[in-house]
Amino acid sequence: MFKASFRFGSGLLATCALLCGVTATAQQEPGLIGSWQAKDGELVIRVTFNPDGTGTLDGTPIKYSVKGAQLIVNEEGTINSYTFKLTGDVMVVSGGDLDSPMTFHRQGSGEGVGGRKSQPAVAPAAETKPKERGLVGRWQSSQATVQINDEGTLVLDGKTYRYNVKGNIITLADSEGSMQFPFQLSGDSLNVLVNGELVVYKRIAEGAGSARAGGNVGANPPELFGKWCYISNVNTGSGGRMSNRCFTLYENGNYEYYSETSSSGAVASSASQESDSGTWTATATTLTRNSRTLGSETYPLEKQNHPKTGDPMLVLDGDAYVTYSPRAPW
Repeated sequence: MFKASFRFGSGLLATCALLCGVTATAQQEPGLIGSWQAKDGELVIRVTFNPDGTGTLDGTPIKYSVKGAQLIVNEEGTINSYTFKLTGDVMVVSGGDLDSPMTFHRQGSGEGVGGRKSQPAVAPAAETKPKERGLVGRWQSSQATVQINDEGTLVLDGKTYRYNVKGNIITLADSEGSMQFPFQLSGDSLNVLVNGELVVYKRIAEGAGSARAGGNVGANPPELFGKWCYISNVNTGSGGRMSNRCFTLYENGNYEYYSETSSSGAVASSASQESDSGTWTATATTLTRNSRTLGSETYPLEKQNHPKTGDPMLVLDGDAYVTYSPRAPW
């Protein structure tokens, strides 16, 4: 629970006896009451314990009870039993789903039991949460734009997921299941391994998107954001031709286009590459690109699913571009 604070709700359910032990009527440790904060690498974890056996973990409701040095936490049905030690305004927690002990520091002021400082129980919204420079923020790669929120949600290509971080693994979950991705964070660069391929995200500075898009941020359908590809491979007895065309529609209203074509024959072979960039807008039935080199052009737009895989596609002027990253069907 504590280590996976950017939340997910994974873990094994405990026995009924343990579940029944997490109730609001259980005896609480007075020195535990208040708000606490710990850091796990780039992540900041905040937990609040109320006198009635309830609390919050990064805004998510929890129930807890104390038995001696044992802290039992119920986080939306997932039970973890921790060992804790209080020393003034410092609390060391170990066990449960933690790989190693974690040190929490009390937040706020006010004299508690035994002269120890404690923070009165307040609604989570009343807490001041300083902005962190970790995973939270907007990120952009050549394939997609991602918004990571500090309350445990993540928006990828217009779809919202719950997410959890453990070590260098981020887990995304929705009603259909979950996916895990190894990642490495270095300042404003986020490297994510997706299906064996390294995807590099760069942090988007606040306000930068609207400036580049000329005020069109939010005007385009979010389900179109991301990378889409058209692949054609034709082979004949005397040769063949392969074409690969991809474009990326960014949330800030910019786009990038890249194509590669190769052909082979009995006498000779050839290859060519093209690239383009500019801005884009879309309606329910059209997509308009404003190229920096080719000018403006509007294409008929249809949303279809791939007849075999079910992957969503954008059909532009008769050509079907399939999503490059995992998405739910239209």
